[in-house]
Amino acid sequence: MRFVPHCCGIPIAYPGTAGDCTTRCSAAGERQFDTNLAGDASQGHTYRPLTAYEDFLYAQHGLAPIASASTNTSQIALGATKELRNGIVLTPSITVTRLTDNLTNRGGINQGAIEFAVTLPLCADAGRLW
Repeated sequence: MRFVPHCCGIPIAYPGTAGDCTTRCSAAGERQFDTNLAGDASQGHTYRPLTAYEDFLYAQHGLAPIASASTNTSQIALGATKELRNGIVLTPSITVTRLTDNLTNRGGINQGAIEFAVTLPLCADAGRLW
C-alpha cells in the first residue's frame, strides 16, 4: 500500500482522497488558532496563635487582647491565549488580590496586575507543516 507523504503531518494511505485530507487539516487548523480562555478564583484563610513575644508587642500598642493572627486572602485571575498563524502567541491576563488580617491590615490591601505577554518564535516554521 502506498502512502501520501503527509497530511497534517500524518501519513495517510493512498486510497484516501485529497478532499478528505483537506477537510481534516482545515478542521484541525481552525482549532489550533482558537482563543483559549482561563479563569481562576480562590479564597484562603490562615489562623495561627500568637507567640508570647508577639502578644507582648501588640499589648504595648494598645490593641485589644488578641490571642491569634487571622489572615484572609481572595484572588481572581482571568486570562486568554491566542496563537496567530505566523506563530506569535499573545497572552493578556488580569489578576486582582485582596488581603486582610486582624493585626496590621484590618482595612485590607488591594492589589491588581495587568499583564500582556508576546511570545515570538525564533526559528520561522520550525517543526510545522502548513
